[in-house]
Amino acid sequence: MNVDKPQVNVGEYAIFIVTLTNRAAQPVLAVTVRETDALDANFAFETVRSYGPLGDDRIGPASLRMIPRIEPGASYSMSRTMRVRKPVTIPYVAKIEGVNGLQGSELPPWRATTEVTGVQVASDIAPEVVPDRTNVKNGDLVNFAVISRNVSSRVASHIGINAGESAGFQVLDLDLGGYGYFYDTARPSDIESGAKLFSEWLEIGPQEAIFSWLSTYVVGAGQLTVGALSTYLDQTGRPGHQRPRARPDQLRGRFGERLPASIAVSAERQCRRFRPVPDRDPQ
Repeated sequence: MNVDKPQVNVGEYAIFIVTLTNRAAQPVLAVTVRETDALDANFAFETVRSYGPLGDDRIGPASLRMIPRIEPGASYSMSRTMRVRKPVTIPYVAKIEGVNGLQGSELPPWRATTEVTGVQVASDIAPEVVPDRTNVKNGDLVNFAVISRNVSSRVASHIGINAGESAGFQVLDLDLGGYGYFYDTARPSDIESGAKLFSEWLEIGPQEAIFSWLSTYVVGAGQLTVGALSTYLDQTGRPGHQRPRARPDQLRGRFGERLPASIAVSAERQCRRFRPVPDRDPQ
């Protein structure tokens, strides 16, 4: 077994290759191999992609795989691409747990080991909030693009973005990213009560931006604010860059440690007059 590099930056990949060789004079069947899982390593890494008996697998953890048959003298290789998430040394073990119907103590201690060390690096996530309009009337629908932008030269992984609204907005559905019915409880009383986890991303590449959307109705007047900030990621974070028109003073230090991005919307109350309709004679 081998790994393509002994040290990997947090958020980047290590590729482990396990090779099985049949040195017997007859075929071996149902060779079951167990490899170190994310849980075994306290989630210091995770499976991104694997290639083996099931082909190109981008979904499963591939910590337990079975090769149906290996001919005498033949070898079988399989790979596993792992994203490193913590700056620690991760022992990696591949062990044969079954072959020809035999399991556990019935087999010799066939195993191979290696390790990889995660190296902590800094990444820079700069959230940005952009409304489709900034001058609205009470009752108008306003859509916000919440942009998660990696402004660093390194990959960022497992990014959490919080978003929140001030009083004067009614969010579509109870969840920030939801669409559907409207509830009075979707009207925050202030930016802190309206703040919650809005989006999570497994990976954002260097200089890459990912968009998500937030839709609200205006139910108040004055300067209304929607903000977003990065709350966690695998790498060491730095405050995000701000747009000149943002108003971070309304959000600074309120929810999370990283500097948020915010945008103000000017709303004016709209008065409507209703004229009663006179009763009609049923005759």
